[in-house]
Amino acid sequence: MDEVDYRFTVFHKLTEFGPGISSSDTISFLDENPQSLNDGFFLIYPAPGPNIGDRPAVNHSQSSSFTFADGHSVLHKWKDAFLTPNGGPGTLSDHVWLQKHATCRQ
Repeated sequence: MDEVDYRFTVFHKLTEFGPGISSSDTISFLDENPQSLNDGFFLIYPAPGPNIGDRPAVNHSQSSSFTFADGHSVLHKWKDAFLTPNGGPGTLSDHVWLQKHATCRQ
């Protein structure tokens, strides 16, 4: 089995954003599903595959609210991956969207 590289960039200030991902593409805050709430961060495993460590809360008409590092917020509507309490594999596009807005590799 191949090892997965879990080293991702941690941004401490806005001037550190740039190549790889911008502040307008990086999630800073979100509501986490109470069933996966277990620590002080939201774990998203890197692609490939529809794997995540935690699940977003779906409180707003099959959507989740996100605040990005540049200050704007988005209400993102899910197709099906996060709409059931324990979740199934769902659509790959739901997972890809979440992974794309998490962070970038070092």
